[in-house]
Amino acid sequence: MISSTPAHRFTERLVIIGCLAVVSGSFLIGICDGSWPVGHEERIRYLALGEQFRTALVETWRYPRWLPDMYGGYGYPTFVFYQPLLFFLYSVWSLVFAGTWAMLASLWSLLFASVTGVYLLARNYGSQLWALVVVLVFAVSPYLLVDLFVRQALSEFAATLLFPWVLYSLIQLQVRIRSSRSLQPAIALVGVSLALVIYAHPIIGILALLVAGVFCLWLALGQRGATPGERLSVSAAPALGLMLSAPYWLVFVLMKDEVWVESTNTGYFDPVRHTVEWQQFFDRGWGFGVSVADSAKDTMPLQLGAAHFVLALGATLRGWRQPLAPIAAGAYIALLFAMTPWGAWAWRLPVLEYTQFPWRALSIATGLQCLLFAMGGPWFDAARASWKRAALAALLVGGVVLWQSDQFQIGKRIPDANANVAHELAHATEKFLTYNGKDEFRPKTTKVRPAKPRANRPLLETSGGTLAVQGTSKHRLRARLVTSANGLVTINQLYLPGWVVMLNGRRLEDAVLRANLLPDGRMQLPIRVTKEGQPEEFSITARYAAPPGEIEGMWLALMAIVALCSPQLAALVRRSRHRRG
Repeated sequence: MISSTPAHRFTERLVIIGCLAVVSGSFLIGICDGSWPVGHEERIRYLALGEQFRTALVETWRYPRWLPDMYGGYGYPTFVFYQPLLFFLYSVWSLVFAGTWAMLASLWSLLFASVTGVYLLARNYGSQLWALVVVLVFAVSPYLLVDLFVRQALSEFAATLLFPWVLYSLIQLQVRIRSSRSLQPAIALVGVSLALVIYAHPIIGILALLVAGVFCLWLALGQRGATPGERLSVSAAPALGLMLSAPYWLVFVLMKDEVWVESTNTGYFDPVRHTVEWQQFFDRGWGFGVSVADSAKDTMPLQLGAAHFVLALGATLRGWRQPLAPIAAGAYIALLFAMTPWGAWAWRLPVLEYTQFPWRALSIATGLQCLLFAMGGPWFDAARASWKRAALAALLVGGVVLWQSDQFQIGKRIPDANANVAHELAHATEKFLTYNGKDEFRPKTTKVRPAKPRANRPLLETSGGTLAVQGTSKHRLRARLVTSANGLVTINQLYLPGWVVMLNGRRLEDAVLRANLLPDGRMQLPIRVTKEGQPEEFSITARYAAPPGEIEGMWLALMAIVALCSPQLAALVRRSRHRRG
């Protein structure tokens, strides 16, 4: 496409944006009728968690960590540990839409952001038409549809969609290094994009950090004539992503010993039991089953896509002299080996042992595969005649779509998902809902499960006296107790570090809360009157506030923001001094 006027260029951009929007929306057409994919055992998990997260966010106006209606109405620390990005996005879209439409809008936003990142990535290697070809080939990558419709793992889906922005930021870093331009914008983009991937899904975030770290080290060591400071800033760029995402992961790290999170990498979830045989990467068969432990007979597709692999390999061979081709190809092949039995040892390493399924690395491989294919742009654009390029584009995209034709199906669906969600949440306190696989976020202080769900029982109960609950909030409990005898007030919520309980304006120490726990983990407050038989009034407040690590994580994120903004602030100061001078 050749533009001769600003109006033509503006029209071109609108057309491209429209194409990207249509590609994004095409993923979701089959579930725009109010139904929802079953996806293994996920069912309405994301919709239900989205509603509880949104409700908590609206009521508390802070990062929601605790869901008081979960686990039979005794509360559950889901978002102390669970990745929040998709649910923040859902909460924003809930201002406009409701239920499935809010989730669809969230997914469309991520899809649009993703294909835009892929388009920009591919434009570094070829024309606008080539970039659109790369977008369409990426859009039919098998693992995207596995995450969306087979597994319904929407958080992992979000991380997979955001990873191309990490690759784009690394390309921009390489371009700025070669052109001797300021590295700050690209380093900032590396940090922000990695942080978003971590907020979307921690396991994919770990893999993305490893890949980005290798890329940045490659770029830092390959700079000719660079100062030690420049090499350090390039190699340390991924650390900005860690710092920006610290409000999430630091809490997880500091709190993981308080819950049964270690259960997520044992038994069926032992990652070594879920490696992939080479032929599975290239199998065309499609299914909606599961990953079978200790077997290659999985009933879900664990595919790279044979056509995608061939195109990536061919483009790599043609574009081997591209600056990032060797490191991108090396990372891609290393991931493939790691997912097979040959690389099983890697999943015993610290941190990686929590991966559960080595084939999750397909999230990263999908992005790297796209980058390698994009490097074939010069070969595509060598066809000077526009009709030849159009024919070649149709052949490439059509061939991939035809080869992957079996994957364009949705499987079982829940007919009226919104009604299911509303019913489940209305009766949440009547059953022990956790929405996770192994009850891994249950506090270790719960030696036994409560005898029965809380149901309609109040959140605060007393062994004696008169207890008047103030307000209806489940997130900020307030009450007045009038009693003339010593006794106990029971808070029908599980204990976990982060609870702030005040008695007559004085915060009870964590040790006091732990010492008075019921066997099932609920909190009890010892009430001591000044004089037995003399009525006395006590004020009680309780809320789950900041878990250990949240404040420190916020400071780390703030430090990263200051580091990113400091060059601009310094430039503003210099300009201000120059004007005054």
